Amino acid sequence: MFWKTKHGEPTSNGQAQGGGRKAFGYYFPKSGVMPHSPERLAALDALGEAMIDNGGSPNLNSTIPPVFTYFGQFIDHDITGGTDREQFQDRIDNPDLRPLPRNIVVDELQNERSGHLDLDSLYGNAELSFAAQESEANKAFLDVLAKLMRFPADTAKMRIAFFDGKQGGVTLPADRAGDVLRLGRLLDDTNNGVTKTVLQGLTGDLREAFLETGTNVPIRQRAIIGDARNDENLIVAQLHLAFLRVHNTIVDVCTDADVPVEDREAVHAWARKNLTRIYQWMVVNLYLPAICDPDAYAQVVASGGKLYSGFRDALDAPDDVLPLPLEFSVAAFRFGHTMVRAEYDWNDFFGRSAQAPDATRRATFQDMFDFTGNGRLKMVADRLPSIWGADWQRLIEGPSPAAPDRAARRIDTRISLPLFMLPEGKRPGVNILMSILTRRNLRRGYMMNLPSAQACIDGVEAALGITLPRLTPAQMGDGVVGEALDRDGLRTDTPLWYYILREAEVLEDGARLGPLGTHLVAGTLFGLIVADPESYWNQPGTDGDRWRPADGAQPNGKVVATLSDFFEAGLLL
Repeated sequence: MFWKTKHGEPTSNGQAQGGGRKAFGYYFPKSGVMPHSPERLAALDALGEAMIDNGGSPNLNSTIPPVFTYFGQFIDHDITGGTDREQFQDRIDNPDLRPLPRNIVVDELQNERSGHLDLDSLYGNAELSFAAQESEANKAFLDVLAKLMRFPADTAKMRIAFFDGKQGGVTLPADRAGDVLRLGRLLDDTNNGVTKTVLQGLTGDLREAFLETGTNVPIRQRAIIGDARNDENLIVAQLHLAFLRVHNTIVDVCTDADVPVEDREAVHAWARKNLTRIYQWMVVNLYLPAICDPDAYAQVVASGGKLYSGFRDALDAPDDVLPLPLEFSVAAFRFGHTMVRAEYDWNDFFGRSAQAPDATRRATFQDMFDFTGNGRLKMVADRLPSIWGADWQRLIEGPSPAAPDRAARRIDTRISLPLFMLPEGKRPGVNILMSILTRRNLRRGYMMNLPSAQACIDGVEAALGITLPRLTPAQMGDGVVGEALDRDGLRTDTPLWYYILREAEVLEDGARLGPLGTHLVAGTLFGLIVADPESYWNQPGTDGDRWRPADGAQPNGKVVATLSDFFEAGLLL
């Protein structure tokens, strides 16, 4: 179970992991190292500032349904955790920031996850938790929470919670179990071992997660889930809830002759196995096709995940560890930052309705953070108000002429942030907060000594025996962005994160990742699934002798072949 409640900068604990257990590595470790100079750092800072979209992009909407922005975040939390345990913030902001030697990066970075897409973020894994290693009290507490995450009346099921029911408006889902379990509910039950005294005995990150800073006051709104980061915004929290609900409907249809229904632990394991395979299938067949260049994705699949398998073989990773490439984790998979919308057509209360199809009231991006445990549910309750349940149809169907904003934002280099998040007193267009994000993303890649985009293209081509389209120097950007790129040779030695966004903008009109982005993102995620002997990809079935959802459990009578099927399986549509 991972109890760091907010993201930070990628960091190390200063200790090598030993025994060849490398959690991270480089796809292209022999590529040219990042040059160090004050000029290079100044050029990166100038590029980050130039990427801020002060004037507003002419076309904000992609054709990607909004859910995929947060499905990607859910995936990220499932395969990585704890890499931000020690903050790198001071080093990233250092005016004399220098690239770290690659061997130091690989030796020091840790991952609380195994790299498998196995839903650890949903079910938790107390044994791997850094927090459990800090004290016996922490470990005992996490062991208790792991048990309390299960439904007391049927331990095969996962525990979820009702809306607070104090406000009118929408009520989704119909059974009112529309929130994740929260600490307040456990504190109100005096027989489960969770008390203020126990909380006060916690240490380190775990104490910070459950007690208000500098006090002994419990955070009643804190979500009791496998990864606390899945309650950092409401969309990913509601997605986490959907997975819990689908698990429970899978339990209800357990008819496997090899699983005695009276053995609820065996039924739980059977449901987890089926849900994990459905999830992995969705990654390969729904998520990646939605965000990737189709031709490049076809190359990834045809290669059998060769880019990732070659990377893993070079690291000589043990069987139980799937290491992650830093080109993926530090740069390519951060493309989702550009997909976040300023506001969402969320439900009948905060969005269009039959009575008001042109209503302008929306759920803002800030609302998505306020109505979580981190946002203390806007200080109105210790569980989610009923008016804030997601209407998933709006988030999965994609844009239409009548509802063009039911879309993720375009993938491009013109980074924007809602004006309501600008610091007070700053004029619109001076987007200070977003300039910090862009600058740090570029500095992070510099610090972690990532290969340039051009070197990555060379590496992919050599590894797979293919030729990729590549942007010309002239296509890299113009205007103030072009001026920054002209400093210290960034047009031909381009930061990977910037290139991934620019490639999508130029070659795909922001509708999906370009060829390099696809090979790094899909090549990694598909490669993780192929490399896992327990994944759906390596199980027998009826899809050319491979498993597919029709071969497994059918929750609520649904074979999960679409997003609608998934949410209907969780009784959410």
